[in-house]
Amino acid sequence: MSRLRKPDAFAAQQAKIRRAAETCIRRSGFHGAGIAAICAEAGISPGRLYHYYPSKAALIAALVHEAQGEALAALAPLADLDTPDYFGALFERCIDAALLSANLEYAALALEISAEATRDPEIATALANYTQALKGAWSTAIAVGQARGAIATHPPPGLLADLILLVLDGATGLRIVDPNLDDSSIATRVRFLLAPHFIGNS
Repeated sequence: MSRLRKPDAFAAQQAKIRRAAETCIRRSGFHGAGIAAICAEAGISPGRLYHYYPSKAALIAALVHEAQGEALAALAPLADLDTPDYFGALFERCIDAALLSANLEYAALALEISAEATRDPEIATALANYTQALKGAWSTAIAVGQARGAIATHPPPGLLADLILLVLDGATGLRIVDPNLDDSSIATRVRFLLAPHFIGNS
Protein backbone atom coordinates (compact mmCIF):
# COMPACT_ATOMS: atom_id res chain seq x y z
CA MET A 1 0.00 0.00 0.00
CA SER A 2 1.41 3.40 -0.99
CA ARG A 3 1.79 6.06 1.66
CA LEU A 4 -0.66 8.92 1.61
CA ARG A 5 1.01 12.23 0.83
CA LYS A 6 0.72 14.86 3.57
CA PRO A 7 0.12 18.09 1.62
CA ASP A 8 1.61 20.43 4.23
CA ALA A 9 4.76 18.37 4.64
CA PHE A 10 5.10 17.96 0.88
CA ALA A 11 4.75 21.71 0.32
CA ALA A 12 7.23 22.47 3.10
CA GLN A 13 9.81 20.16 1.51
CA GLN A 14 9.23 21.75 -1.88
CA ALA A 15 9.84 25.19 -0.34
CA LYS A 16 13.04 23.92 1.29
CA ILE A 17 14.27 22.68 -2.09
CA ARG A 18 13.42 26.00 -3.74
CA ARG A 19 15.39 27.90 -1.09
CA ALA A 20 18.31 25.54 -1.61
CA ALA A 21 18.17 26.12 -5.36
CA GLU A 22 18.19 29.89 -4.83
CA THR A 23 21.22 29.65 -2.56
CA CYS A 24 23.13 27.49 -5.01
CA ILE A 25 22.33 29.65 -8.04
CA ARG A 26 23.41 32.82 -6.23
CA ARG A 27 26.61 31.15 -5.09
CA SER A 28 27.63 29.28 -8.22
CA GLY A 29 25.51 30.51 -11.13
CA PHE A 30 22.80 28.54 -12.88
CA HIS A 31 24.99 25.84 -14.37
CA GLY A 32 27.19 25.64 -11.30
CA ALA A 33 24.08 24.85 -9.28
CA GLY A 34 23.69 21.25 -10.32
CA ILE A 35 21.20 18.80 -8.89
CA ALA A 36 23.87 17.32 -6.60
CA ALA A 37 24.69 20.75 -5.14
CA ILE A 38 21.03 21.60 -4.64
CA CYS A 39 20.39 18.28 -2.95
CA ALA A 40 23.38 18.76 -0.66
CA GLU A 41 22.11 22.22 0.29
CA ALA A 42 18.60 20.86 0.92
CA GLY A 43 19.87 17.80 2.77
CA ILE A 44 18.19 15.25 0.52
CA SER A 45 19.25 12.67 -2.06
CA PRO A 46 18.88 13.30 -5.81
CA GLY A 47 16.35 10.50 -6.03
CA ARG A 48 14.33 12.16 -3.30
CA LEU A 49 14.42 15.54 -5.06
CA TYR A 50 12.81 14.06 -8.15
CA HIS A 51 9.92 13.02 -5.94
CA TYR A 52 9.16 16.74 -5.56
CA TYR A 53 10.30 18.14 -8.91
CA PRO A 54 10.70 16.01 -12.06
CA SER A 55 13.59 18.10 -13.42
CA LYS A 56 15.79 21.09 -12.67
CA ALA A 57 13.77 23.11 -15.19
CA ALA A 58 10.57 22.27 -13.31
CA LEU A 59 12.21 23.38 -10.07
CA ILE A 60 13.27 26.72 -11.59
CA ALA A 61 9.84 27.19 -13.15
CA ALA A 62 8.40 26.69 -9.66
CA LEU A 63 10.67 29.45 -8.36
CA VAL A 64 9.36 31.77 -11.05
CA HIS A 65 5.76 30.82 -10.26
CA GLU A 66 6.39 31.48 -6.57
CA ALA A 67 7.77 34.94 -7.35
CA GLN A 68 4.74 35.58 -9.54
CA GLY A 69 2.37 34.76 -6.68
CA GLU A 70 4.22 37.05 -4.29
CA ALA A 71 4.21 39.94 -6.76
CA LEU A 72 0.52 39.54 -7.54
CA ALA A 73 -0.32 39.37 -3.83
CA ALA A 74 1.42 42.71 -3.32
CA LEU A 75 -0.55 44.35 -6.14
CA ALA A 76 -3.98 42.77 -5.58
CA PRO A 77 -5.09 45.07 -2.73
CA LEU A 78 -4.75 48.16 -4.94
CA ALA A 79 -7.92 47.37 -6.89
CA ASP A 80 -10.04 47.62 -3.74
CA LEU A 81 -8.02 50.29 -1.93
CA ASP A 82 -10.22 53.08 -0.60
CA THR A 83 -7.93 56.08 -0.21
CA PRO A 84 -7.97 59.69 -1.42
CA ASP A 85 -4.31 59.28 -2.42
CA TYR A 86 -4.56 56.34 -4.78
CA PHE A 87 -1.74 57.77 -6.88
CA GLY A 88 0.52 57.79 -3.84
CA ALA A 89 -0.40 54.22 -2.91
CA LEU A 90 0.22 52.96 -6.43
CA PHE A 91 3.51 54.78 -6.64
CA GLU A 92 4.66 53.30 -3.34
CA ARG A 93 4.11 49.86 -4.88
CA CYS A 94 6.27 50.94 -7.82
CA ILE A 95 9.04 52.01 -5.45
CA ASP A 96 8.77 48.80 -3.41
CA ALA A 97 8.97 46.69 -6.57
CA ALA A 98 11.96 48.67 -7.86
CA LEU A 99 13.85 48.25 -4.60
CA LEU A 100 13.18 44.52 -4.67
CA SER A 101 14.47 44.38 -8.25
CA ALA A 102 17.55 46.33 -7.13
CA ASN A 103 18.31 43.91 -4.30
CA LEU A 104 21.58 42.27 -5.33
CA GLU A 105 20.56 38.78 -4.20
CA TYR A 106 17.28 39.06 -6.09
CA ALA A 107 19.03 40.55 -9.13
CA ALA A 108 21.62 37.78 -9.30
CA LEU A 109 18.95 35.11 -9.20
CA ALA A 110 16.67 36.87 -11.69
CA LEU A 111 19.44 37.40 -14.24
CA GLU A 112 20.61 33.80 -14.04
CA ILE A 113 17.07 32.53 -14.58
CA SER A 114 16.43 35.01 -17.40
CA ALA A 115 19.58 33.90 -19.20
CA GLU A 116 18.60 30.24 -18.91
CA ALA A 117 15.15 31.08 -20.28
CA THR A 118 16.80 31.79 -23.63
CA ARG A 119 17.82 28.12 -23.75
CA ASP A 120 15.12 26.21 -21.88
CA PRO A 121 11.52 26.39 -23.16
CA GLU A 122 9.97 25.33 -19.84
CA ILE A 123 11.68 28.16 -17.99
CA ALA A 124 10.92 30.55 -20.86
CA THR A 125 7.22 29.72 -20.60
CA ALA A 126 7.23 30.27 -16.84
CA LEU A 127 8.98 33.61 -17.25
CA ALA A 128 6.59 34.71 -20.01
CA ASN A 129 3.60 33.81 -17.81
CA TYR A 130 5.17 35.76 -14.94
CA THR A 131 5.63 38.85 -17.11
CA GLN A 132 2.13 38.71 -18.56
CA ALA A 133 0.57 38.21 -15.12
CA LEU A 134 2.45 41.20 -13.71
CA LYS A 135 1.57 43.34 -16.69
CA GLY A 136 -2.07 42.44 -16.19
CA ALA A 137 -1.97 43.27 -12.48
CA TRP A 138 -0.25 46.61 -13.04
CA SER A 139 -2.69 47.40 -15.89
CA THR A 140 -5.67 46.70 -13.61
CA ALA A 141 -4.30 48.89 -10.83
CA ILE A 142 -3.59 51.70 -13.28
CA ALA A 143 -7.05 51.42 -14.86
CA VAL A 144 -8.63 51.75 -11.39
CA GLY A 145 -6.59 54.88 -10.75
CA GLN A 146 -7.55 56.35 -14.11
CA ALA A 147 -11.23 55.62 -13.52
CA ARG A 148 -10.98 57.48 -10.18
CA GLY A 149 -9.27 60.44 -11.79
CA ALA A 150 -6.15 59.84 -9.70
CA ILE A 151 -3.91 59.02 -12.66
CA ALA A 152 -3.61 60.59 -16.10
CA THR A 153 -5.77 58.80 -18.64
CA HIS A 154 -3.02 58.79 -21.22
CA PRO A 155 -0.97 56.66 -21.84
CA PRO A 156 -3.32 53.65 -21.65
CA PRO A 157 -2.93 51.15 -18.79
CA GLY A 158 -1.09 48.51 -20.81
CA LEU A 159 1.52 50.98 -22.01
CA LEU A 160 2.07 52.34 -18.51
CA ALA A 161 2.38 48.79 -17.21
CA ASP A 162 5.06 48.06 -19.82
CA LEU A 163 6.88 51.21 -18.73
CA ILE A 164 6.82 50.09 -15.09
CA LEU A 165 8.24 46.69 -15.99
CA LEU A 166 11.01 48.30 -18.03
CA VAL A 167 11.90 50.60 -15.12
CA LEU A 168 11.98 47.62 -12.74
CA ASP A 169 14.42 45.86 -15.05
CA GLY A 170 16.45 49.05 -15.15
CA ALA A 171 16.60 49.16 -11.35
CA THR A 172 18.25 45.74 -11.43
CA GLY A 173 20.89 47.04 -13.81
CA LEU A 174 21.51 50.19 -11.79
CA ARG A 175 22.36 48.27 -8.65
CA ILE A 176 24.58 45.80 -10.49
CA VAL A 177 26.72 48.47 -12.16
CA ASP A 178 26.81 50.57 -8.98
CA PRO A 179 26.38 48.42 -5.86
CA ASN A 180 26.92 51.51 -3.68
CA LEU A 181 23.83 53.23 -5.04
CA ASP A 182 21.49 53.45 -2.07
CA ASP A 183 17.74 52.78 -2.00
CA SER A 184 16.88 56.46 -1.75
CA SER A 185 18.81 57.21 -4.94
CA ILE A 186 17.07 54.39 -6.80
CA ALA A 187 13.66 55.57 -5.56
CA THR A 188 14.47 59.09 -6.81
CA ARG A 189 15.32 57.74 -10.26
CA VAL A 190 12.13 55.69 -10.39
CA ARG A 191 10.03 58.76 -9.54
CA PHE A 192 11.86 60.82 -12.16
CA LEU A 193 11.18 58.22 -14.86
CA LEU A 194 7.60 57.26 -14.00
CA ALA A 195 5.86 60.18 -12.29
CA PRO A 196 5.47 62.41 -15.39
CA HIS A 197 3.56 59.65 -17.15
CA PHE A 198 1.16 59.18 -14.23
CA ILE A 199 0.43 62.85 -13.56
CA GLY A 200 0.71 64.23 -17.09
CA ASN A 201 -2.10 65.72 -19.15
CA SER A 202 -5.32 63.75 -18.72
